[in-house]
Amino acid sequence: MLVDYAALFVAILLTSYLVPALVFLLVPRFLGAPRIQARPPAPGQVRAEVIASLRVIAVYALHGLALRQAFLAGHTALTVEWTARSWWVQPLAFAACVVLHDT
Repeated sequence: MLVDYAALFVAILLTSYLVPALVFLLVPRFLGAPRIQARPPAPGQVRAEVIASLRVIAVYALHGLALRQAFLAGHTALTVEWTARSWWVQPLAFAACVVLHDT
């Protein structure tokens, strides 16, 4: 289970943090675009933002791990048919995902 969590963490880290960070770092340098702010970041600001981002990634990876374990245990399934379950299951599942992602 730790390997699954690490894999999810690295996948989220690469796709949603490192690749966009590199794009936002390199594109302005090649295009010669000005910075958003003229002044440099305050001491410790970049470190604090990186730590906050890593915490968010850790939470998303935990949520992904919980969904993967639920799927492997047979508690959830990927269904294309909306009629395969009761009408209230789909909105409840959507609401649960929103709550888990936002907390």
